[in-house]
Amino acid sequence: MGWSLPVTEFLSPQEQASYAGLREEVLDIALREGSRSALRRQLHGMGVDRNDREDDADPPASTREQSRQTGFLLTREARTIESYRVNREALRAQAGKLIPAFGVSSRSYYPAQCAIGLAAALNQTPAEFPGGHTGYVLRPRAFAEVLSDTLRVSPPAPDTWGPVLFGNERVVEKFAR
Repeated sequence: MGWSLPVTEFLSPQEQASYAGLREEVLDIALREGSRSALRRQLHGMGVDRNDREDDADPPASTREQSRQTGFLLTREARTIESYRVNREALRAQAGKLIPAFGVSSRSYYPAQCAIGLAAALNQTPAEFPGGHTGYVLRPRAFAEVLSDTLRVSPPAPDTWGPVLFGNERVVEKFAR
């Protein structure tokens, strides 16, 4: 099992306050200007830089369907997601199956800080991937190389492989079963 959300409870109190301010700002923009503007602000607040990419990697195009989904996420789903709390005891029991990771270009932004906080809670060193929060899209070759090396060094037990997460993004659904 993996998360597809930032685990904000692993942020420091100051980082949590900063994240809460960002969320309120994004929701306000969504209501005033619409989901596209809100998404731009959210991505900026996550450290997404569309120019931090390999030369031949084009950022994905935005579509109307993505805008509709973003609107639902920003106005309804986000508050439900944020109310989730981690069972830390259960998490620690599964620590050997987890590899917290983040993109080095977005280290100072909240998704990376969540991964760093998660790693600290598990007494691990987080894996550092090239690029920022969307390095798997904008730096696919470098990302794949680091992912391969990371799994070679500290692979989960083969019978327990499942989703691998980069910060808060689902990267690889299943390696093996």
